Amino acid sequence: MADQSFSTSSTSTSTSQHTSQQQQNELDATQFTVINVKSCGLKASNGPWFGKTLIHNLSTEFKTYPKSYYESAITNGLITLDSNKTSPSHTLKTSSLLRHIVHRHEPPVPSLIPLIFESPTLLIVSKPCGLPVHPCGSYNHNSLIPLLSKERKGESLNCIHRLDRLTSGLVIIAKGGETGEKWSCRCLVVSLRQLGAHSRLECVA
Repeated sequence: MADQSFSTSSTSTSTSQHTSQQQQNELDATQFTVINVKSCGLKASNGPWFGKTLIHNLSTEFKTYPKSYYESAITNGLITLDSNKTSPSHTLKTSSLLRHIVHRHEPPVPSLIPLIFESPTLLIVSKPCGLPVHPCGSYNHNSLIPLLSKERKGESLNCIHRLDRLTSGLVIIAKGGETGEKWSCRCLVVSLRQLGAHSRLECVA
């Protein structure tokens, strides 16, 4: 069975309603919306597709759009094979790389992200409800790590743990290329004590 999803990556072309507030310990804005996003999905055509037209394969295996959309997208070069413009009636004979370029509007998310604590290697923020930690589904740029990285001029950030999109709470993030695996329980205890957290932490290996 062919994968029913085209898009695997995206690049932002414009943003709105986001204001950087330096000299404050928070990202002070009410909403952050990414618009006009170009997404390129790649898929290698497989055996069952051979001997059938491109429009037949797309319209029968990918139900997200109607057949008329695929015909228009192929004709206008938004769907290509091996980076070359093709036609809806093209018959697939060999394995080809399929690219689909679409415009997407990411859902708006709350972008008030209070900074709770920061050290040279550690960042702790209060994630609001409705903001995913990592890119997922319809949320790519509108997620915690990309937003913080953008606000901090491309700084490399890696979550030590995560919260669900609809869950609010503290998120601990490693800075400067550090990964969550590099952080020991003792390191976390020391960092949290700097915040005044004196509760006993039990670590299960």
